[in-house]
Amino acid sequence: MEWDQLLPRAVQSYNQTMGAEGIPQERLFKRSCESPIYDLLQKPNEKQERINKYLQNTAKLFEEQEPKIVYIKEKVTSKFQPAYSEPATLISTDNTTRNIKKSSKRTSKRKLRQLKGWRS
Repeated sequence: MEWDQLLPRAVQSYNQTMGAEGIPQERLFKRSCESPIYDLLQKPNEKQERINKYLQNTAKLFEEQEPKIVYIKEKVTSKFQPAYSEPATLISTDNTTRNIKKSSKRTSKRKLRQLKGWRS
C-alpha cells in the first residue's frame, strides 16, 4: 500500500479517536462504528467471526443429536391450537436451515429458529 492511498483514511481514523464523551459517531448513532482503515488493512470483522463460531457450534450440537426428531413451530390461528406440529424426522442439515420430513411424507426446508427439540 502506498502512503498516498492510506493518508485520507488515516486522517479520518485519527479524527474518530476516543475522547471523554466518545467518538462523534457513537454519540450520534448510539453504537460504535468501524473505521474504513480496517477494511483497507483487511482486519477481521469480530462480529462476523462470532456469528460464524456460533453457527459452527450449533451445527456440531445438532449433528450429534440422536434420534433426529424435531417439532416445527406452526402459525397459531386460535387460542387453543398447539404451537408446534407433530414430530418430524430430520433428513439433512445446513448452517442455517434444516431439511425435514413430516409424517405425511412431505419434505420441507425450515430455518433453525422454527424448530424445537433439535438440541435436547
